Amino acid sequence: MRRFRKGKLRLFLIGIVGNLLMLGCQASSPPHSFSSFPTKDQQDILFICNNIHALSELPGRSFIKSARPEILEITDSTITVYFSNDYTHTVGRDPSVTIAPGTYRCL
Repeated sequence: MRRFRKGKLRLFLIGIVGNLLMLGCQASSPPHSFSSFPTKDQQDILFICNNIHALSELPGRSFIKSARPEILEITDSTITVYFSNDYTHTVGRDPSVTIAPGTYRCL
């Protein structure tokens, strides 16, 4: 009789632990959540910040290559990048840039 009770107790405890594990797994975010992926605008901002050297010819501007872009300012006609060494660079806005005019941080 005692053996029967120990087996039931063991199954009961395994059931409780299993249910707690299942509740913990269900509390996490769903696997199809895309909130951690950047939006198209964020990708475009990152692309412009990282590839400002390729957007225009920069003869004699080696100081920009050693500096890190910090702020991106977009207007209707221009894109201005502010660098960490207090230099700026302005290029004409390409029609393919669909980001709304404004000021953005380079990540």
